[in-house]
Amino acid sequence: SSGINAEWPLRPGIDPNALAAAVLFYIEEEDGTLEQSTEEEVERRRRRRQTGEEEEDEQVSDDLSTEADAETGSSASMIVAIYPQEMQLTLSTAHLKVKYSADAADTTFVAMVTSKGTYASLPDSRVESMESGQAQFQISGGGKYQVLKYPYVPVIIAFCILAVVLVALVIGLAIFFHKNPSAWYRVKRTFGGDV
Repeated sequence: SSGINAEWPLRPGIDPNALAAAVLFYIEEEDGTLEQSTEEEVERRRRRRQTGEEEEDEQVSDDLSTEADAETGSSASMIVAIYPQEMQLTLSTAHLKVKYSADAADTTFVAMVTSKGTYASLPDSRVESMESGQAQFQISGGGKYQVLKYPYVPVIIAFCILAVVLVALVIGLAIFFHKNPSAWYRVKRTFGGDV
């Protein structure tokens, strides 16, 4: 018996077949929200690199949107941390499943923080499915992963336009009835108002 559980996706986990070599790793879930580095953290890392206390800039995959280009949002799932964070996996065969909660009007996406603290959002090409409160996506190694959400912008725009139209309608009716009191009298009489 290989000892591999065929039903591995019941909890957040990595497909054991994705490991390039036998590696000891573990997964933790934690509360919180992954966030981009602050200006102070970026400056502190830059100074440590200049003094030799820290290695040069981290090389991340070209398909990741990092730091200022990455999407941000609020938490839709627990943070899933894969240790050791420096562990490398085969991208095409390493899949992580995470349960999340978001409204139908929310836009959801997957964010990560690498072992050196680089914040990135995964491209849609790495997200295999995101439905029924469960996301499955490809990963290339250890790090922290989380499903984040933000309100779907077209819905917000539609509600704003609707509010403007309603306000304009109310103002227009108020001006019309102010200029035409007899029309207001007919409306009140039609709807049973005491005249």
